[in-house]
Amino acid sequence: MFAYYTKLITDVQTDGVYLRFFPVYSRTIALNDIVTFEALKYRPLVEYGGWDMRFGRYNKRAYTMGGNKGVELELTDGTRLLVGSQRPEELASAVTTAKDSM
Repeated sequence: MFAYYTKLITDVQTDGVYLRFFPVYSRTIALNDIVTFEALKYRPLVEYGGWDMRFGRYNKRAYTMGGNKGVELELTDGTRLLVGSQRPEELASAVTTAKDSM
């Protein structure tokens, strides 16, 4: 029921990727902390146990609202963070542009 009242807002700026699980959670990921990233399809039930803010195995996390597409960010601390998106190629392109402008 909680998912009916939340939405995931992702914003890429020149200093980082801003994630908001409105209205309860927000996180900023500095561009310097992103080692690699890629747009991909994933299996939400198998890899994370569903949608929402989830923790998977092997230091993986996911912020998703539905679907099976997103951008996986590998961070300097080894964490792999999946950001769900209906337009993952656009999100990956925005991260590329922001990192190139650093």
